[in-house]
Amino acid sequence: MMSKRIVITGATSGLGKATAEQLAAAGARLVICSENEAALLKTLTAMGGESDRLSGLVADVTNPDQVEALATQAQLRYGGLDVWINNAGMAAPSGNGALVPMALGEQLINTNILGTYYGSVTAVRHFRNAGCAGRIINMTGRGDKGPVKNAALYSSSKAWLRNFTLALAMEEREHGIEIGTFNPGLTLTGITARPMILAGNEAQQMKGLRTILPLIGDPASEPARSLAALALQTAPIKKENRHRRLLPHVLLRLITGKRADIDVTAIEPRLVAPELSR
Repeated sequence: MMSKRIVITGATSGLGKATAEQLAAAGARLVICSENEAALLKTLTAMGGESDRLSGLVADVTNPDQVEALATQAQLRYGGLDVWINNAGMAAPSGNGALVPMALGEQLINTNILGTYYGSVTAVRHFRNAGCAGRIINMTGRGDKGPVKNAALYSSSKAWLRNFTLALAMEEREHGIEIGTFNPGLTLTGITARPMILAGNEAQQMKGLRTILPLIGDPASEPARSLAALALQTAPIKKENRHRRLLPHVLLRLITGKRADIDVTAIEPRLVAPELSR
């Protein structure tokens, strides 16, 4: 069986990088991307450099032409595409959503919503034009099934993403295109090590983070294994998928006393000034 041909966005840090490494180890042929050229080159070098199984492009997922270039690259390098993983995303500062600087709010909306929309549409059209089956995986997360106080922008973007993905899955089923969500849970990355928080709200937010991260957090390598397995499995994927169920995970850690390997005292918030006017 030929190895899977996979595009993964946001693949130079955190969950995306860990997933790309898992997929490469399993023999997949990858197109990875980042809007940061230095980060992309560093990741390519760490993974052994460009090869007949690894290609990288500088691409901003909020630019549909650059997203389309990823599909073109997969076609040129590997003769087609089997799986598309829309992993690129960002968080907003924790705090009152109305006080988050509009520029940051717009950036989150463009990255999480438009980035996923452009990637999904590009992949669907590629699969349809090629007359082949394919698979699309979109990232959900905190707030995908309901609002979260002090995370209005992020949680709303995940709710939109979930609804969009589930609707698109129904629409494309008859064309042999599998589309599903993946919720990695709370993943310990650079974002959690240096969380953005609205100034004036940091004491309460940091207290909560330092309590919850060791209890429910996982290093990126753990959900990456689940995501890579989902991308590669031969059986059809479910519409909604997750790394693990939260309640049993928390109960097990409470019973065993096991906690995530994270030094909560080293967490340094990035304070963002509330925006009270334009």
